Amino acid sequence: MSERLDARAEVLKLARLLELKPDELSYLSGLPSAEVRDLRDQATDRLFTSAPGLARAAAAARLIPSGLVATIAQRAFGPMLCARAAGGADTAKAIDVARRLPADFLADVAIHLDPRRTAEIIAAVPEEVVVPVAEELGRRHEHVTMGRFLAFVPDHAVAAAIGALDDETMLRTAFVLEHKDRLDHAIGLLPPERLPGIIDTAARLELWSEALDLLAHVSDERKGPIAEVVAVLEEGVVAGLVAAVSADGLWESLLPVVRLMGEEPRIRIAAMPAFHGTEVLADILHAATAEDADGLWVDLVPLVDALPDEANARVAGLVTTLDPAALAVILREAAAAPHTLETLLRLVARMRPDDREVVVTAIDAAERELGETLLAGLTDPEDVGRLVALVPDDVLTAVRRAAERFDLTAELDAALAAR
Repeated sequence: MSERLDARAEVLKLARLLELKPDELSYLSGLPSAEVRDLRDQATDRLFTSAPGLARAAAAARLIPSGLVATIAQRAFGPMLCARAAGGADTAKAIDVARRLPADFLADVAIHLDPRRTAEIIAAVPEEVVVPVAEELGRRHEHVTMGRFLAFVPDHAVAAAIGALDDETMLRTAFVLEHKDRLDHAIGLLPPERLPGIIDTAARLELWSEALDLLAHVSDERKGPIAEVVAVLEEGVVAGLVAAVSADGLWESLLPVVRLMGEEPRIRIAAMPAFHGTEVLADILHAATAEDADGLWVDLVPLVDALPDEANARVAGLVTTLDPAALAVILREAAAAPHTLETLLRLVARMRPDDREVVVTAIDAAERELGETLLAGLTDPEDVGRLVALVPDDVLTAVRRAAERFDLTAELDAALAAR
């Protein structure tokens, strides 16, 4: 998830906690998401700490018939006090009382509940209570409230609750979810046919940031069906998607989706003008060459290979403008994934001789570990002939210098002789 989206989600959650409009906390948007999260945790601790009297009342409730407790809860305590007292309640008693309360009242209680203090109760709530409450919270657009509970709800209840929500509510809830490490598992509980609706809804309501944030937290297995939907989107919809990705810096979410497409669908979407602009291509390269890109070059290669000739040449030109650190990232990523070396070499071959100097300089500056890995990829017996044929003479000369520097000249000569 991008830091920008993470911070936005944290501001939304803090605003809901404090019963404010997100715009009233806009001054926090420039803070790191972790700091906003810490502030929210501190505010939660202050707001949800039960008074001793409420704890005693919760303990005493186990001695009173559940029907009477439900009546007292609604008429005397109200949802906020019930939520504060819930932390000290007996689990079985709390569930028995919840069965007797209407969904709208339980939804009110949920809004004021701290799941961390009532985890045992939440885990025991049956589906017949979970579903109507989830539906009520969905009608109220209480996405933050629902997002706070996922980590504490068992699988069967998660599947039932999410299944009762429409795609928009599911998207908005996933965006403000706590413990997003559970998101892939939760999505896996849904029928596969639900996943394509995510993209349709995102396109219709312009919820691309929410959809891409979700994609960033799900596995390739979950992304696969979504990639098929993205591949057949209309050109105008794709333009909106690319604009949203560029605005929020979410290429790490979209590029893996493009990688998972079949070859023909990928060529179709790569042919769309939205991907061809110099600014967009520069954004993509910047994302793929950041120090924390974490293998994004591997996800970028399928898109580069699928681009039309003119756009591909534009990528080659942009590579020459990268700084040495960014070029080192590409070399390192390509060396670690030798199947991508051909794409890199084709880009280098398209550069003008003067522009290739930046690549030569990067090879000359390579440290031993990178140099050895790069040479190993270039001299693979199965690929050496095809790969070396793509290497311009000036770049091959730099490779020879690297081989000499690392005492690998014999290995390079043997590979070249065998091609």
